[in-house]
Amino acid sequence: MTTNEDLWTFSLRVYAGNGVASACLWLQDQCDADVNVLLYCCWLGARHVALDDQSIATTRQAVAPWSQEVVQRLRKTRRWIKEQLLAGYGQIDPDYAALRESIKADELEAERLQQRMLAQLPMPAVNSETRVDDAVRVTADNSVRYLASLGAALDTAVTERLATVVAAASGSNAETAARAIVSSSRMTINADE
Repeated sequence: MTTNEDLWTFSLRVYAGNGVASACLWLQDQCDADVNVLLYCCWLGARHVALDDQSIATTRQAVAPWSQEVVQRLRKTRRWIKEQLLAGYGQIDPDYAALRESIKADELEAERLQQRMLAQLPMPAVNSETRVDDAVRVTADNSVRYLASLGAALDTAVTERLATVVAAASGSNAETAARAIVSSSRMTINADE
């Protein structure tokens, strides 16, 4: 399996985890998180690859044009059509729903291609001293740094949803992931002072 396929396979597995899809969509809508970048941060964390602030900035910058001009536009169109269908328009003609499903498939393909871009970025060096049991910590650190780069406040609601994602990505439970997130957020705040 190539690295490109490995990230996509990892993302599909994590996203299918209990509560992960709704947590990711909430983080996307409430914190302006790019779910593909968040899953990339988790993928690297699960591999014990820690990201610093510069790596996260470079990652965001590398995929922002594609995300904004392709993925987000497709998502906006798909959501608009859904709102129109729920409002009663197009219920007589099934072609509207079929178009929405086609756009949804295109959006998913655009996300897969964005993940290919992410997987092709130069990977930061793995710290050889990182222990196997540190996957939760590194995944939490990467995720917290990413959300902090967006200006997201790590309040209870954000921590709870992020813990769902980090737990699924690192193979831990939500409680352990939440503790790692709180610890990471304290370290991030202290580093910024």
